[in-house]
Amino acid sequence: MPKEVLEIMHRATDDLSNSGILDRTVKVDQKAPDFTLENTENQEVNLYTLLAKRPVVLSWYRGNFWPYCSLELEALGNAATRFEEQGAVLLTVSPQVIRYNKAMQEEKNWLSMS
Repeated sequence: MPKEVLEIMHRATDDLSNSGILDRTVKVDQKAPDFTLENTENQEVNLYTLLAKRPVVLSWYRGNFWPYCSLELEALGNAATRFEEQGAVLLTVSPQVIRYNKAMQEEKNWLSMS
């Protein structure tokens, strides 16, 4: 990765850390807030409804413009079958427009949650 790009990524990470956002995030062993969002098939998905049925592996994906986020999402996507074998489901939340999420889903041949 070019040095300039790496510096931008580190600066963005530092900016987030310095913003105080970590003081307002859910910590390990804390309950995540409930939410309902549309998936790539324009269907509503509710966290607590899913949790009532089975465990959820919840991932926050900033977007395809962040290389390390994309690498993490790809690793999670590759592990999704193992999650399913254990009775869990992978749920990824992203601020991206749905069409970008759908494009990545199709490129990687991942299933959408219905």
